[in-house]
Amino acid sequence: MALVELAGVGKSYNRGAANEVVALRRIDLQVAAGEMLCIQGPSGSGKSTLLAIIACILPPSCGRAVLAGHKIARLPEHFRTRYRRQYVGFVFQNFALIDHLSLLENITLPLLPLGLPPRRREELAEPLLHRFALDHRRSFPAGRLSGGELQRAAIARALINDPPLLVADEPTAHLDSRLTGTVLDLLAGLKREGKTLILSSHDPLVSGHPAIDRVVTVRDGMIVNIAAGGG
Repeated sequence: MALVELAGVGKSYNRGAANEVVALRRIDLQVAAGEMLCIQGPSGSGKSTLLAIIACILPPSCGRAVLAGHKIARLPEHFRTRYRRQYVGFVFQNFALIDHLSLLENITLPLLPLGLPPRRREELAEPLLHRFALDHRRSFPAGRLSGGELQRAAIARALINDPPLLVADEPTAHLDSRLTGTVLDLLAGLKREGKTLILSSHDPLVSGHPAIDRVVTVRDGMIVNIAAGGG
């Protein structure tokens, strides 16, 4: 069963204006539940826009987009937000953590709109803190964490709502090869548990990892190749 379905999806910025930019053209893609996908391509190829549409952050300008059986292409923002919270965990390339907040506060931020009391939010964070070896850093301001800790914290925050889909934009961009391997092994563990993962990366260590099922190459806003991954 496909968790993500895109058919003829396009995205333009400043549509109809003299400075219109076409970021995506006629994207057709299906991602099965439990699959781990790597999207690669040069800078400006449309990878980040594609991830943002899949994650319900941006609406497509045209085409059909379905997430977990829900048509998302023409939904108002508040509906996209609801589906994003329910189905998607997003890991930003620059981590998007708030420096002055503690690691624990950052990880539990997505729970605030749910109105959960602080103790319940902490209880939900506990297994993630343990899993990603962050227990000893829970009270540290995010601005004092190392690159590897920031990446693990960003992944933990994306998982706090237990979404079926994890989307990560360049998840190893700021890491050396050793930490890259550690993060990829953590992500592969999520796949074994049944999560669906879509990663964008230009790093051959990502596309070649054994857990990757398919590698999708994007260029000039179009999918130009889909190949079997390292798995």
